Amino acid sequence: MKYFLIAIPFLAMSCMQPQQKQPLTGHTNDEISIDAPVNNKKDSGAAGSTENYDYQTTPFGWIKKYPVIDDTIVFIKALKENCHLFSGPVEKESINYIKKTRLYGSNKEFYLVEYDYHDGANCSYPWKNQLLFDNQGRLVKVLNDIRVDIVKIFPADNPFLISVSSTAHGNGWHTISCISSDTLKNVFDGFSGNRPQTYDNCEDNTVNEPNEFQYKITDANHDGYNDVVFYGKIVLIQGRTKNGDWYDGETINGKTVDYSVANPFKKIPAVFTFLFDSAKRYFIQQEDYAKKYQCLFGNTW
Repeated sequence: MKYFLIAIPFLAMSCMQPQQKQPLTGHTNDEISIDAPVNNKKDSGAAGSTENYDYQTTPFGWIKKYPVIDDTIVFIKALKENCHLFSGPVEKESINYIKKTRLYGSNKEFYLVEYDYHDGANCSYPWKNQLLFDNQGRLVKVLNDIRVDIVKIFPADNPFLISVSSTAHGNGWHTISCISSDTLKNVFDGFSGNRPQTYDNCEDNTVNEPNEFQYKITDANHDGYNDVVFYGKIVLIQGRTKNGDWYDGETINGKTVDYSVANPFKKIPAVFTFLFDSAKRYFIQQEDYAKKYQCLFGNTW
């Protein structure tokens, strides 16, 4: 896998309801990036939309210049125009990285570009896009993720993309993708319901520890195919009765105890195993985790 570094400038962004980015504490791949200022020019185009991008009218020719980019300001402007990335004015923007790689399901080369506009409205969190191009500059997919890892799951085959996504409130999930018929296809079934989560930084009743569950690649069922196993702890930041009622605090031995992230009620170890189904070519949960943790989250269908 080849990495490409670009130093970038700034352009402008004022947006409503900003949300501070949260550091991730889960699995990370080696990732080289440079986030240098770009200058204080204003521009009305930026990212954040998840529309259908089939209307790219011409290939993004700058990809063919990899790994040489002469002018990052022009590169960013061309990228936004070519791929129809929209939002409000931008104060700061950068290209965090360009990576050249092959992906599972194809022997072609692809380019993964991360465009970062750093701040904005909650609806456009995490204020950056990852764009996947083929080697001709044709746009395959636009993602809107906190992070995208290029991960070898099967040692003899090309890697997959493993993405972690989240809302601005901290409710998140993972996706595992590969190439199928020249498109990026999600091959991760996820959970049956909307809980539990592999990423949870939303301080309602529970959070994850770490917020992004770590994952490991291992042949969990010994069938000759590697699987993906997420693990961490579900942290109860409110008290919970045997009847399933939540409460903020209680009196113990005459002292008032308030529950929070800093003083949790309980921590529950959790392991979510997703087995690779070689016939379907999907990663499928080993058991119904929504049902298993229904005692905490209720019916999440």
